[in-house]
Amino acid sequence: MKIRNLFSMLAMSAILSTACSSDDESGGTPANGELTGVFVANEGPFNSGNGSLTHYDPDDETISQDVFVGVNGTPIGNIFQSISRTENAFVLVANNSGLVRIADNNMELQQTIDDLSSPRYAVEAGAGVVAISDWSTNEVHLYNSDTWTSMGAVACENGPDQMLFNNLLGELWVLNSGGFSSDSTITIVNAATRSVQNTLTAAGNPNSIVRDATNDIWVLCGGIKDWNDPANDKAGALIQYDNQGNEKNRFVFPNPSDSPGKLVINAQGTTLYWLENGYGGAVYSMNVSASELPVSALISGNYYALGIDPKYGNIFCGDAADFSSAGSVTVYGSNGGKIFDFPAGIIPGGFLFHF
Repeated sequence: MKIRNLFSMLAMSAILSTACSSDDESGGTPANGELTGVFVANEGPFNSGNGSLTHYDPDDETISQDVFVGVNGTPIGNIFQSISRTENAFVLVANNSGLVRIADNNMELQQTIDDLSSPRYAVEAGAGVVAISDWSTNEVHLYNSDTWTSMGAVACENGPDQMLFNNLLGELWVLNSGGFSSDSTITIVNAATRSVQNTLTAAGNPNSIVRDATNDIWVLCGGIKDWNDPANDKAGALIQYDNQGNEKNRFVFPNPSDSPGKLVINAQGTTLYWLENGYGGAVYSMNVSASELPVSALISGNYYALGIDPKYGNIFCGDAADFSSAGSVTVYGSNGGKIFDFPAGIIPGGFLFHF
């Protein structure tokens, strides 16, 4: 496995101008110049320093650190919360800095949105529209993805966070994770009218959402914690909805002190994966047809981030270590067997798989 340190502007320019090859200069960049592979959003130290972007190319096993800085000469921002894709751009969200970086297919910075106080996640919400959740205002902000001009905002409940666009009905599901307090609702936004269509009651602090092969929507809720008296903790739940928003199943976690999080699903839409604790825990898995929660972990450990590679089906687990020094990523097969690991930046907190 080949590991590169901080890219220089010159080196990255050379990478982006050449076709993909088997040597160190491929960088996951094919002849059309589009950067592909696995991207790790490293949050960076809280309140100081900046997040960073690690890139892993599974085809030639090349690893690159600080990719965004290497291309642009400017940092992403403090608390690199998430990275996502639109049809023709990368969207990098720095929560604590209030910055949303728009980069082209080569990771070259094109535009920065800097008027959001606490942005969290970005997702496409129909043709030409991107939604960005914001904890500070409890809103979802909508942008034209061609010009990145504002199309307005929709008020949600406390701490709008992860989102999923239900393209079958033109609805944006917004998880109200509680933000700086607590919540237990899901706001469903009509993307065409940009208005609230429905509000669902989930369990405490819904934090992650996926859609399965039958178009059912699954929401993982971490529960509500009383940090002063754990006896008052309220258990989290894994909830299955049909795509109309009707609840089909609710699996309540047995231990109210757990904070399950980071729900993801395999490319086939048949197997769910999550962390027993969103702040660090083992990996659990469950078939979408199961009738009860699993009793044992698929992968033991204390992982902070979780992702499923849709190309190879491997499980990527981010280890934040001591939350102040460089972390790492361990890759497992779908059966839970370890394959390899590689270094990352400080607090690897999320993944983007783009092939």
